[in-house]
Amino acid sequence: MPDASAFKFGKLAPVRFDGHPMLAAHVKRPWTALPAPFDNSEGVQLELDGNGPDPNVTNQGPDFQGVGNCGVVGGVNARRTSRVRILGDSAIAATILAHVTKISLPDANQVVADYLRYTRGQDTGVALVQFLEYWRRHGLDGHKIIAWATVDHTDPVEFYNATHDFDVTYNGYQLASTFMRQAQALIEGGNEPIDCRTSRFEPIGGHCMVEAALTLAPTPSGHPFGKLGTWGYWLPRTEEFRTNCQDESHVIITPEIAAAKSDGLNCDLDQLIATCDQLNGVAA
Repeated sequence: MPDASAFKFGKLAPVRFDGHPMLAAHVKRPWTALPAPFDNSEGVQLELDGNGPDPNVTNQGPDFQGVGNCGVVGGVNARRTSRVRILGDSAIAATILAHVTKISLPDANQVVADYLRYTRGQDTGVALVQFLEYWRRHGLDGHKIIAWATVDHTDPVEFYNATHDFDVTYNGYQLASTFMRQAQALIEGGNEPIDCRTSRFEPIGGHCMVEAALTLAPTPSGHPFGKLGTWGYWLPRTEEFRTNCQDESHVIITPEIAAAKSDGLNCDLDQLIATCDQLNGVAA
C-alpha cells in the first residue's frame, strides 16, 4: 500500500500574463447552470509517473525517490482522460479515432525526463501556465498542444461546464496536512470524500491534479462533488475542498481534442488559438 506522505508537491504560485487567455472570453454561449452529472474518469487508468517513489522510473538511478513533477503529470493525465473519452465515442469519425490511436502517451521515464528537461535538471516544480505555454511552443516528446485557457475556478458553473465539455480540467491547489491523511484513507479503501475540514488551514504545498466528474450530493442542498486525479488514483472530494483549496484551473486543447470535438465545443477555437499566439512576455 503506497504511503501518501512519500508523494511530491511541485506546483508553484499561479501566474498571469499580459493577454492571458481566459476561457469565458472565448465561449460561444455563456453557461448559465451546472451541467447534468457526469463522470469522465470512468475507464481512465492514471499512473504515478515519478511524482513519488515509482518502480516504473528506471532511468534515474537506484535511489530515485520521486520529483515534484505534478504539473507535467497533470498534463499527461489530462491527455489520458481525453484519449479514453475520444476513443469511446462511437459518433466520432473512424479516421479521427485512428489518428488518436496512433498518438502514443509517454511512459514514466519519459515524463520525468520531460520535467527535468523543462526545469534544466533542477527539481524546482512548475508554474502551471508557464509550463502550458512551453508545451504549446516547444512540445514534449514530439507532442504539442495547440491552445490553453484559464477557467474561473471561483465560478462553479464555469468550472464544471469546462470540465464536462473538455473532458477534464488541469488544476492547482494549496493543500493542508488534512489532505494527506484523507487521501491515505481513500488509498487504503476508505470512502469518505476529501473535504480538508480543519480548525486552522495550514498549507503544506502546491499540487496539480486533474478533475473529470460532477456528482450531486443526495441531500436537499444538492452540493456538487468531484474527483481528483493524482498519484495514480481518482479521489472523491467535496465542493468545500475545492472552494478552500483550489487556486487555479485551466483547459488544455490538444490536436486530438481539436480534431474530435471542434464542432461540438462551446468555444471559438480559432479565436482562442489566436489569443495564445499573441501572448507577450512569456518565458517559454
